[in-house]
Amino acid sequence: RVALLGRLAWACAAGLDVAASVRYGDEAVAVARRIGDPELLATALVDRHFAPGDLHALRARRAGADEIVALGDEHRLPRVSLAGLEWQFEDSLDSGDLAAAASVLGRYESIAALMMSPRARHKACMMRGLLELLRGNRPAALDMFERGHEVGRGAVSDQELDAVYLAGRAATTWIWGVPDPVWERLLADVASDADPSVSPFFAARLAMTHLMVGDLEAARDLVQPLTGRCDEIVRGYQGLSTLLLVADLVCELGLTGAHVGTLIRMLAPLSGLGGWWGLAMNLGVDTTLGRLALLDGDPEGAADRLRAAVAFAAGIPSPPMEARSRAYLADAREAAGDAAAAASERAAAGRIADRIGMDLHRDYVRTEQSGETEGSLRRARLVRSGSGWEVETSGVSVPVPPMAGMDHLARLLARPGNEVAATELAGMEHPQADLGPALDAQAKREYRRRVAELEAEIDEAQRFADPYREDRAREELAAVMDELRRAAGLWGRDRPSGSGAERARVNVTRNLRRAIAAIGAGLPDLGTHLDVSVRTGAYCSYTPDPAAAIEWTVEV
Repeated sequence: RVALLGRLAWACAAGLDVAASVRYGDEAVAVARRIGDPELLATALVDRHFAPGDLHALRARRAGADEIVALGDEHRLPRVSLAGLEWQFEDSLDSGDLAAAASVLGRYESIAALMMSPRARHKACMMRGLLELLRGNRPAALDMFERGHEVGRGAVSDQELDAVYLAGRAATTWIWGVPDPVWERLLADVASDADPSVSPFFAARLAMTHLMVGDLEAARDLVQPLTGRCDEIVRGYQGLSTLLLVADLVCELGLTGAHVGTLIRMLAPLSGLGGWWGLAMNLGVDTTLGRLALLDGDPEGAADRLRAAVAFAAGIPSPPMEARSRAYLADAREAAGDAAAAASERAAAGRIADRIGMDLHRDYVRTEQSGETEGSLRRARLVRSGSGWEVETSGVSVPVPPMAGMDHLARLLARPGNEVAATELAGMEHPQADLGPALDAQAKREYRRRVAELEAEIDEAQRFADPYREDRAREELAAVMDELRRAAGLWGRDRPSGSGAERARVNVTRNLRRAIAAIGAGLPDLGTHLDVSVRTGAYCSYTPDPAAAIEWTVEV
């Protein structure tokens, strides 16, 4: 009965009968509560809150997420917690709290690694990619989207897998303005055998992909039919995120009409939220509302919305969001006749964009007006000086003391785009052989048993109001989970122990990050560039974004 009621809730939501969907969903939850099975109750809560279509439903889902996580904790069923943790992650992002989102994601990743679930690991990759995107780390975001696409095959439906992958890469290209070399292949693979009319969720994401390769006609053909289906879209799969994406596409394509007012009306109650529901990638609800107002001929109203968007992005902080929001605010100020304010916003947007390798080429930054992004960080020198180093860019030179990481960095900068093994950087000709996984099957079972014991101890300490015992158990639980994360990667693969290659990976990564931090202390912009452009691991490389490429002179 619970399963049937849950399916009815889904069906009624898809059929736009919201009242019936809520009624069936509430009944499913009530029956599950009477039965007392935690997994059944968690499933009923997911069915009840799977498609929030407005602010009230989002708030109800937040309470449902907290209950699902509590059920998993109370009954020591980590897999039950996953859906609730995913929603908690989205809610943390929605309020602009990246620290809370990162904390929730760390727990999700730990459970995904222990469960060996491809679907959970796929979701973890996409969540991590979104977090890195908001932080301004484009290479890390793209890497996570790529890995998520790999681990999700066979566990996620092909259309959903491809649509989410398209959404991640398209949003990254849209926000950064940097071409993505995989677009042509993606379009050939996805568009040829897909029927976007079946799903607004997929149609909107495919339209963004066409837009990113400059095929405006194909994008317009996909978006225009969606503009008359807003009430239907918001009640469907990932409805709110799809509605927000449709609004962004309407702005990008300049599709004026009555639907602009409809979109403003539907999105206005969500003002102040990030809008990353269903792991959608966008620039925040207020940014979209501001662009819609500008398209609707209200530059003053647009400026008000976009000032709020800039404040939200700066408070997170999210450099790419802030740069784009400031660029749109400049457009609004210019449309209102305030050229000085527009120039100031464009200059501020340009400084942020240059720092993180964005290309605001869509008339958002006019270097002939601001003159502040011209020639920034285009050339740099790394020169050995005595026992230490000198780093120079934009006419400023800073000394860096001798450290192993500078030697590693010099080799990478001299060979941009080429991967170098960590063992080679560490000077290991014959690295010690791998001694096998850090944890065998028995050890993993013992760790899981200890996790269950500690969770039970925390529950008991809470019942007896013993905060000291609870804190002590929580500290040990955190240590155990850290050990598990170190022993088992996110993708479910065991990490080797006693391996020279593993020691080289750890040491070289640490040394490179120390060297980059030392450079950043004297040259913050260059430090930021290196932080996002130097990739570490078993193989390391200096792989900058094309828009942020620096011509290096390396003298050792």
